[in-house]
Amino acid sequence: MTPPFPNASAVPCGEDEMWTLLRFIVVLIGVLLFLVLPMAFRDAIPDAVFNAWDSLLAPLRTPVNGFWWQYFHRYDQQPLFQLSTLLTQALMITLVIMAVRWLWRKRTA
Repeated sequence: MTPPFPNASAVPCGEDEMWTLLRFIVVLIGVLLFLVLPMAFRDAIPDAVFNAWDSLLAPLRTPVNGFWWQYFHRYDQQPLFQLSTLLTQALMITLVIMAVRWLWRKRTA
């Protein structure tokens, strides 16, 4: 009797896809920490470092806030607005990182 998947590349969810998903999750968690930690420890961060971090994220934050504000603009929806903007920013940054990684792997392969 032959095995159902004699070729390892024929396995629908192989080891490479698992590591890709794991890398995506790790990068997403890292980006979320990058977005949240400076706001959580605002008093402990020097103003120059915080301003550099803030100016780095301002070009991304402004259009994302503008997009979500049209849907969540009441005060009782503020937590949902903040969560949506945070997750959108994190996903956008993560997708860019993963796309650059994918292009780099294609280029060097």
